Amino acid sequence: MKITQLAVRNPVGTILIILVVAVLGIIGVLSLPTGYFPVFSIPAAVVVTAYPGASALEVEQEITKPIERTISTVTDIYQMRSTSSEGFSQVQLSLNWGADLDEAVYEIQTQLEQVRNELPREADKPTVVTINSLLQVSMELGITSTERDLAELREYVEDYLQDRFSRVEEVATVQVSGGTERIVEVLIDRGKLASRDISLMQVMGALQSNNITAPGGRITEDSKEYVVRTIGRYQTVDEIKRTRITDKDDIPIYLEDVAKVSFTKAEERVFTRINCKPSVGVGIGTRSDGNVVAMCDAVKEELKVLEKTLPEDIEIFIAQDQSKFIKRSVNSVVTDALIGGLLAAVVVFLFLGNIRNTLVIAISIPTSILATFMMMRAFNLSLNIVSLGGLALGIGLVVDSAIIVLESIYRHIGDNTKGDREESTVFGTREVGLAITASTLTTLSVFLPMVFLRGLAAVLLGELALTVVFALVASLLVAITVVPMLGNQLIKVEEGHASNLWNRVTGIYKTILDWCLNHRWITIGVAFVIFILSLGLTRLIDVELLPATDESQFQVTLEYPVGTSLDITEDTSCKLEKFLSQYPEVETVFTTIGQAGPFAEEVPYKAEMMVQLSSDRDESTQEFIEQLRKEIPSYPDAKVEVALTTLIRDIGGAAVDVRIQGSDLDILRDLGEKAVAAVSDIEGLVNLQSSLSEGNPEIQVKIDREMIADLGINISDITGTIRTAVAGSTADQWSSNGREYDIQVRLPEESRDSAFELSNLLIPTRNKNIPLNQVAKITYGEGPVTIEHNEQIRNVAITADTRDGSQRAIVAEVRDRLENLDLPEGYEVVYEGQSRAVRDSFRSLGIALAIAVFLVYVVMGVQFESFIYPFIIMFSLPLASVGAFLALFIARSSISLNSFLGLLVLAGIVVNDSIVLVDYINSLRSRGKERQEAILTAGPVRLRPILMTSFTTIFGLLPIALGLGEGAETLAPLGISVIGGLFTSTFLTLLVIPCVYTIIDDLSRRKFRSKEN
Repeated sequence: MKITQLAVRNPVGTILIILVVAVLGIIGVLSLPTGYFPVFSIPAAVVVTAYPGASALEVEQEITKPIERTISTVTDIYQMRSTSSEGFSQVQLSLNWGADLDEAVYEIQTQLEQVRNELPREADKPTVVTINSLLQVSMELGITSTERDLAELREYVEDYLQDRFSRVEEVATVQVSGGTERIVEVLIDRGKLASRDISLMQVMGALQSNNITAPGGRITEDSKEYVVRTIGRYQTVDEIKRTRITDKDDIPIYLEDVAKVSFTKAEERVFTRINCKPSVGVGIGTRSDGNVVAMCDAVKEELKVLEKTLPEDIEIFIAQDQSKFIKRSVNSVVTDALIGGLLAAVVVFLFLGNIRNTLVIAISIPTSILATFMMMRAFNLSLNIVSLGGLALGIGLVVDSAIIVLESIYRHIGDNTKGDREESTVFGTREVGLAITASTLTTLSVFLPMVFLRGLAAVLLGELALTVVFALVASLLVAITVVPMLGNQLIKVEEGHASNLWNRVTGIYKTILDWCLNHRWITIGVAFVIFILSLGLTRLIDVELLPATDESQFQVTLEYPVGTSLDITEDTSCKLEKFLSQYPEVETVFTTIGQAGPFAEEVPYKAEMMVQLSSDRDESTQEFIEQLRKEIPSYPDAKVEVALTTLIRDIGGAAVDVRIQGSDLDILRDLGEKAVAAVSDIEGLVNLQSSLSEGNPEIQVKIDREMIADLGINISDITGTIRTAVAGSTADQWSSNGREYDIQVRLPEESRDSAFELSNLLIPTRNKNIPLNQVAKITYGEGPVTIEHNEQIRNVAITADTRDGSQRAIVAEVRDRLENLDLPEGYEVVYEGQSRAVRDSFRSLGIALAIAVFLVYVVMGVQFESFIYPFIIMFSLPLASVGAFLALFIARSSISLNSFLGLLVLAGIVVNDSIVLVDYINSLRSRGKERQEAILTAGPVRLRPILMTSFTTIFGLLPIALGLGEGAETLAPLGISVIGGLFTSTFLTLLVIPCVYTIIDDLSRRKFRSKEN
């Protein structure tokens, strides 16, 4: 190898190149963005349409269905779901992973323009929002004041703080929630309106037509051009009061004659609180490809600056800060990687028994890692638990080639103590050069099929694969340059106790190997039985998408029956907040009352609390939740649920997500209740609920269509009048001091608090206004709170989380029980959520594993120029799965994306030991040794490098497998599966592969003889 000779003969130049790589690596790692998961965009968008005052059924028929029909032809649709609720329609499109989200959003917007005319005039224009913008809030602030009311506080936040945060580096969105807004309230006196025969629609029209500013063209006068502008917008509240509505008997009637007009606070329908104090919430988010840690740090720096100018009555609390968990998780993985590297160096020292020899490996590890960082920066990767997990995995792998080269150089220098040291170094490197190159290529070939991955697996595991590839390429270059150069300078061969001990170990191994070769069918039979038994373990191991991470936060949901007033929910939530705050582990409790999400309908019967725990505690978040569930007080008629909040749940859905599809809502509600009852006693099932559990109490207005047609009344006049009277309608805006305030027209509470009052609303006709009860029948009834569609078909969703047991077993039991559900014709059960995500991801990984195994065979076939020897080496793969499944079972871990990736990695690395062994056996046979002698010679000689490479990888991954740090739960299955598989394959390979080698060699000889005969 000329590159090796060059490095050995020019140590100064080699050292300087190492320093250049180190500097570039350090620059690279300092400039890499930091996050928990790799930067990715969820290929999903939501079409949000507000239809104020409309029931869920009206929203479904008039908004959701037309939109679904129109956008169903969007390219790359994976799934379409919708939710129709009071006043809101949400249609969610999930696209295939890898689809162009920007192009899809443009296509959706284009198609929505076509359907706009089909929607009711009262409905807002449909808005397209990407899921990323909903999930990207990384920091939540709670802002309180001891002097200002919530309206003043919200204005201060919007006028001053919102802009300050928007200008902070990396900040993309700033969302303000809670508090109250000021409005110009127009409370209509219905009696005065009736006495003057004026309708609510006339009042609305008068306000809109008298609040206009419009351009009037241009006039040239005295050689100067003037722009003509008609200024007709309201300047003061008094001008609004003096709005002329109509004339009666030549007497003008003004707004103040029939209404009370005031500048006041809007009715509070959504509350936010921080640690039991009324607050205004501020959610701050970065771009989907942004640096979460950098953004949160920049916001905290801005908060320090704000402290100097902030009014004394205002206090800002950090309710949520994702950067804390990300930093702790990344630091945990970095620490694990450093400990793993140290353990790998200790293993080398124990085998070589010399500090100088160990120093060669100790220098090669950081050199390879820094070169890896340099390449990560060049390919715009980020620092996250996935890429760092790849680096931690790489630490065990990067030393493999270095150890094999070092051991070969060590042995040749020891055998040729009086010869040329430089020549022995180069010869030792050359002897194993082909083997380590082939070993590296086989491992690299495992990660090549990652390009065929689809779905969540490709997104979450892609950076890990690239990081390992970079680490392996760096390690191979270091092994054939840096290691020989350092070995030539530092290696010291010693004889003594360690050498005698190693001779005894190789002697024992040689004896066992000899017995196995003489009883090869027994050896292979035992290995086969062990393999079959290990496959049986897979039925006892849990299956999940990814292990839940401990993010030191959870969510508490308080829900009353539908129709419960906001006051009752607000009062009970305050009691629950105080209960939660008494725990010393609880840092903050951020509560939202009356709203279920940024674009959701108002839900006065529901409150959600985000609880942030201190990192300085002895128990995990899951353990704290389990204890809390036992101690949390019960409230009459209220349901309290406690659940972990993780990104995986947001992406993959609930652990249990069952959809029963059909057309009739009453039948679906009944089936949903039966399904809940059927599975409610399954142990480990929590937060079980049905999306159609109860109806929403309604006052229903049934219009006589023939009568209103005769009277010349439009349905829109009736719906507009009712909406204005009860919910209130915004006629226009009034500008003051640079702010826009809604002018809201409404009846006073005493004039809209019953069905009787509603029935006497005046509706305009051609000739006069008539009461609503003359053209409509008003009754009490019940309607659905929400109506959900899956692929444009109505469905009821039964969702739940799992605890205290196997998710796989719980989901299987749910399936078994729901199989006995008596479904009417035309109704079916569909399983969604994490079970579908697991199925799709594992199918993709299974294809990648098959391709990887094939590529490994191809690489070895090219190396050995043989179809037979690669076939022999492939027997090490089932030997690896034995330990992987056994380790997962013993550790009570799960088969997840990461543990499956561990199997994929094993396919590339377990063959390396066999390659090194078979390659040396063939080399000895080519020198004239008999097969048995060659095997018994090659086995003990290759025993040390095989054990060293295996144990360095095992101990390098041990900290990751233990999962001791925060956030380390995600990577633990990867470490466990690789350690277990490598452990069993190492020892079984040393015994089983030689036996397989002899059997296949005998078969090939017999075939050759038969051809000769």
